[in-house]
Amino acid sequence: SDWPMVYFVLSHAPYLIYQKRFKLILSMLITTTITALLFLLYISLINSGLSNLQSAFMNRSLGEVLKLQYWPFIWVTTILLRFFVYFNPVITLLSFYSLFKLFSQIRKRHLSSKNMIYLGLFMFGFIHVALYPEGSFGHPYWIYYFIPFITYSSTMALLKFSKNYFVLLVVFLFSFF
Repeated sequence: SDWPMVYFVLSHAPYLIYQKRFKLILSMLITTTITALLFLLYISLINSGLSNLQSAFMNRSLGEVLKLQYWPFIWVTTILLRFFVYFNPVITLLSFYSLFKLFSQIRKRHLSSKNMIYLGLFMFGFIHVALYPEGSFGHPYWIYYFIPFITYSSTMALLKFSKNYFVLLVVFLFSFF
């Protein structure tokens, strides 16, 4: 019930709109807004204002990483390296394969429920990391917001190869080593 729920709901809004679940998305947006406002009110009451929250947001968004020369390159490279370290290189490559397939399907305008779920899970992690470049650069665990996308997309990629036991064996052995 913290602030990530706001962009979790927003990330999945296209899927719910695609499914024509307007009442559900509206109720989720209202619930999310009320919860976020209550959270802000609570923080305001215990801290006598929102200055600490504003300071925390600014420190996580604008910080030392933005002062580095070529910071976008350094930041993206760091995030990608963390994917390989924390999520296993094979699983990461399978997820990137699924992401590539997703964007090619979207470009061809072949939207399905599965594609919308992929997109929502990816956007949830992406928004969190992109909204807080300093925080995601300084705290490696912030890429864990990508866990639902990594899990779902790598599993779906593995299912495509499930008939080829040699590929599955190579994936398992490479992951093991």
